[in-house]
Amino acid sequence: MSYYVRGKLELNNKPLDKIAILEFDLDENMSCKPGQYIMAWLPNYGEIPLSPSICDDRKLQLLVEDVGATSNKFVNLEVGSYAYFRGPFGNFFDLSRGNKYLLVAGGTGAAPILMAARNLSKLNAEVITIYGGKSRKHLVFLEDFNKYSKKVFAYTEDGSFGYSGVVTKDLQNVISSFLPEVILTTGPEMMMRKVVETSVRNKIYCEASIVRIIKCASGVCGSCVLEPQGLLACKDGPVFSGEVLINSNFGKTMRSESGKEVEIK
Repeated sequence: MSYYVRGKLELNNKPLDKIAILEFDLDENMSCKPGQYIMAWLPNYGEIPLSPSICDDRKLQLLVEDVGATSNKFVNLEVGSYAYFRGPFGNFFDLSRGNKYLLVAGGTGAAPILMAARNLSKLNAEVITIYGGKSRKHLVFLEDFNKYSKKVFAYTEDGSFGYSGVVTKDLQNVISSFLPEVILTTGPEMMMRKVVETSVRNKIYCEASIVRIIKCASGVCGSCVLEPQGLLACKDGPVFSGEVLINSNFGKTMRSESGKEVEIK
């Protein structure tokens, strides 16, 4: 949709001060696929790209982290308030390439992976999920992943729950035991880079939903470019195959708000 759909906030669940799970009742259905994104707008504050965890039947669920002025307003939005959405934009995860999927989700990047897990369960696919965060409180979708996955490997960086460490710590062991046909990943870019490298090394088809500075969602500004291919995350992505990403600046550098190339840390 090129026009805005109004949504009324029905629930603001804040597991942490700077993270919120928002549920909106939309005036009309948007019907997103896993990995796609929408542009979320609050008048007088700004517009940001977000990948939903639910986007169907006039229900929109968003996982938002307070990382800037607009996201701060969304995280602290009061129930009953209105926001406006356009989309969905971009491509989406391929859920038809096999029957054994390994999902790797890190932090607030888990939303599109959760939608993929839900849709794969409807297709009766075998799903194993590796899900990580800074602490147990950061694993906001853990119960949902347990519902849609045959097994969930939970990791916390502080060791407060599950396995201690990052999600890529035992990735090779999980691959060797599960033998997935497809690997899907979202999360911090350096984490996803390791997932992509491991997938390519094991000759397993992989897709990652990447995050870039998306301002227009129409390919005009070029701030979301993936180099050296010149691909745009807003139109050619945000989902790219491992074969494309392995030969790009993915996980290394990206464009800042000003357009300057900066190192990813």
